[in-house]
Amino acid sequence: MDKFMSGALIKTIPNLILWINSYNLKGSSCRYAKYKKEAENFFNEDINKTPHLYMWDLFRKQIYSFDQLMGLNYIYRYFKNEKSNGFVSRLEKMIKGPIFLSGNDNDHSRNIQFELIVSSYLSKLGYKFNFDSIVDVVAMRDGNEYFIECKKINSANQFRKRLKEATNQILKRREDKSNESMIFIDISNLVNFSQVSEYENEYQAKRDIKDNMGYLIKDNASYINTSLTENDKVILGICFFAQKPLYIGDTLTSVTEYDFRPSSNSPNNKTSVGNFFLDRKTYSDEYVALSRALYRIN
Repeated sequence: MDKFMSGALIKTIPNLILWINSYNLKGSSCRYAKYKKEAENFFNEDINKTPHLYMWDLFRKQIYSFDQLMGLNYIYRYFKNEKSNGFVSRLEKMIKGPIFLSGNDNDHSRNIQFELIVSSYLSKLGYKFNFDSIVDVVAMRDGNEYFIECKKINSANQFRKRLKEATNQILKRREDKSNESMIFIDISNLVNFSQVSEYENEYQAKRDIKDNMGYLIKDNASYINTSLTENDKVILGICFFAQKPLYIGDTLTSVTEYDFRPSSNSPNNKTSVGNFFLDRKTYSDEYVALSRALYRIN
């Protein structure tokens, strides 16, 4: 069996840990430092002698480790020189928490990672940030300031509750009526196919993710539309986000899809941060290329 996480990735992980250490944080003992070993455990087992269920568990952990390290690497890429107290505080919270989650755990460290990943995407588009705000993401560009609340959902039962939390936080945290706001919802764990799926090509994977996102959004369409209608003077829209680590051919990569639902007050042009974020040619292709370059199986 070919070795995973060799080459470029093996060289990348120590740099990520050194970067965390540079903030006087305990990078060497944080959860990210442990993912390399967790991922390699799968390849240290003899597939012909190891019980199937145990190998399956190791395989899932390998995939999950890849996903978490890819997120950290992307954050590092765009914020490696960020020194604000707010950013350091968020990074400190992000590196904590259990290595793996069980059931429908809503772990704060993964929520923080999602907030910083959203910020990373927007940084690619030229946005600057105020990490010292209580708001999850405060993105600024061309004299405009956007408040973004980010929620990661781990079970279908949490969907409406978490969306309501995000809406209430925006209404509470807006400093003045000039702040335009958005909600970003990570529903990666709700797309109902295996986390270790294999696909022949990227188009097939994206279509599967998009279809599953569509079913979930359709099931909650009435609640989503009501939330947008009742708060259309405040919220520009809701962006649903799903990212899955999976194999395409012999390459382990991350495939990402989005579904942006604008409010009636959202401008139908690219001054909206939502429309910028959904311009896949700007960032998504580059993200996929990065993941393939770092994690190609040798």
